[in-house]
Amino acid sequence: MFLEKSDLYKAIKAEELAQITRNDDTIVLYGMDAAIAEMKGYLVKHFQTDTIFAQTGTNRHGLLVNFGIDISIYIIVSSALPGQDLEDRRLRYKRAVDWLTQVRDGEILTDLPLVTFPADSNKTSRGAYGAPDKRINYF
Repeated sequence: MFLEKSDLYKAIKAEELAQITRNDDTIVLYGMDAAIAEMKGYLVKHFQTDTIFAQTGTNRHGLLVNFGIDISIYIIVSSALPGQDLEDRRLRYKRAVDWLTQVRDGEILTDLPLVTFPADSNKTSRGAYGAPDKRINYF
């Protein structure tokens, strides 16, 4: 998995995470899965998200891991402790989402693998909006 429970300990103490989740790892897994899904949603249009999020260990993109941790913890804390003041977590979550949005929009360049589309040599150009080939009718 792209994110591991041990990754979260870079931003939250193990005891705090255990207390927040009441030692329920399903909450942790839910938070990490939701964070990955959210990050994929921002990046899927331009980047090879299956390749990016299949990486493990030191092969992972460091900044993406850090933002995944922030998003995961925000989801875990907000779902386990509804109504609590989460200002620091909210700010870190917003920073992660802002970065993902800027990467998606091309405002920030990364070394993430880009999506490539195969060239289809059997088809003619369809124009900017995918219009069909021009028809020529003979009467």
